[in-house]
Amino acid sequence: VAFDSVGQVVGLGDFRAQAAQVFSNLGRALASVGATFGDVMKTTTYITDVRNLGMLRESRARYFDAARAPANTLIPVTALARRDLLLEIEAVAEIRPAAR
Repeated sequence: VAFDSVGQVVGLGDFRAQAAQVFSNLGRALASVGATFGDVMKTTTYITDVRNLGMLRESRARYFDAARAPANTLIPVTALARRDLLLEIEAVAEIRPAAR
């Protein structure tokens, strides 16, 4: 979700800003386990307003290779855990062991 390092929502009412924060947070989470966006196999995206789908696709294209984009399930919802949140992304990544 679009939380900063102290748990505050980034980009209140601004989908583009929240998407940037969500992907930044996802990148940090992946890096913490030695993975990258290229290791993501599937995402589930929860979005509160499908009119933001174009902005979501633009943001997603900055992080995922179009030729190897992960599978994605898009789920429109009326609200997330906090009303201020406009999207949430869950990712499943395959972490391959280092070559020996």
